[in-house]
Amino acid sequence: MRCSYAIASLPALLLLLYQSWQPSPVIAPPVVRRPQQLTQRAWQSRWAPAVASSHSAIRPAANTAAPSDPAATQPPLLSHQSAEARRAIAMALAEPIPPTGDGRRGGYDHQANVQKESDTVRHMLAQDGFEQWSPDPSLLPPQAPAGASMDELLSAVPRAGGIAWLAFGNSGATEMLLNWVHHVIALRKGHAMVVACYDDGLFVHLRRLRVPAYNYSGALPPVHFRGTPFLFHRMGFLKAMTIKEVLLSGRHVLVSDSDVAWAKDPTAELAALAAAGASIAPSTDCLDAAADADKTPRGASPFMCGHSPGNTAGAVFNTGVIFLAASNSTVAFCERWARSTLKLETWWSDDQGVFNRLLTARGFYPVRAASSDGRLVHGPDGLVLGPLPARR
Repeated sequence: MRCSYAIASLPALLLLLYQSWQPSPVIAPPVVRRPQQLTQRAWQSRWAPAVASSHSAIRPAANTAAPSDPAATQPPLLSHQSAEARRAIAMALAEPIPPTGDGRRGGYDHQANVQKESDTVRHMLAQDGFEQWSPDPSLLPPQAPAGASMDELLSAVPRAGGIAWLAFGNSGATEMLLNWVHHVIALRKGHAMVVACYDDGLFVHLRRLRVPAYNYSGALPPVHFRGTPFLFHRMGFLKAMTIKEVLLSGRHVLVSDSDVAWAKDPTAELAALAAAGASIAPSTDCLDAAADADKTPRGASPFMCGHSPGNTAGAVFNTGVIFLAASNSTVAFCERWARSTLKLETWWSDDQGVFNRLLTARGFYPVRAASSDGRLVHGPDGLVLGPLPARR
């Protein structure tokens, strides 16, 4: 995403280049089938958590042998986890792992390749020096307890009309997340941010830096898993559930991927959208800024810009940056989004695909204006959408 408010960071481009030019060799999958309970926690033994050191969440971890005791795979910081997070983790783990041969399994059986790819990407990302960076504590809120709820972590954000800044990821995205944190703090929004951590290593590292961190560990490995679709679906489920938790606290939420670098503060514009009645303001994949800005009613728009009044097809929303206003309708939407993503039966779809399907498959076309200027449009189930401008 390129705009005056946020840009996709260089680490994301490096990741794409690496994945494009480094094919994974085929490694024969194991033939021994584990009992379901052990299999559901097996990622903890397939990919070891980071070792305890001053930079444990940044340095790549070595592989370890699978423990024979299923209890040994329990997350060590489970006791420092909110009840809401524990429920979401349990729901994620209850979904069966796809069988061998199912495309959703992806690189799950090729641990050496996955670890090598993750280590290589993180080695490139570490060149920016964030291993030595730490934020100014005076620009952060007082540190909440390790098992704090989302409401407790966002205590500095007003419940009525306040906007929380949310990012998420695991240790494999540490460098990108630190870049995200750096830019948010530079905008003096450190008191309003929280990072949902999907493994213990990242959670411990961010708490060491006093960055507001929400413990969502227990369902995902600490390495890159984009090539393992069912884990990516699981991540999408947890992402939507995290957003739901912020909304349930009464706060609006601006959520962005870890590879986003915020250059300007968009909260005034987002607050205006919410005041005008917008429920969800997603970014889009529209690359034609002029067509995106033109809200003249018409039947068609350029490729991926079909969200203007009168359009009958072509809207493509991007979940890399989304603003959601706190309401019953957005809470219900996030619940549908989360559950539908977790239940995906195709390897090629993901949470963004589900997001688009839920918003545009019914009750969206032809696009109907919900404001006199056409900036807001009607969505399904009473939702009002305010697609974020392409030129910003």
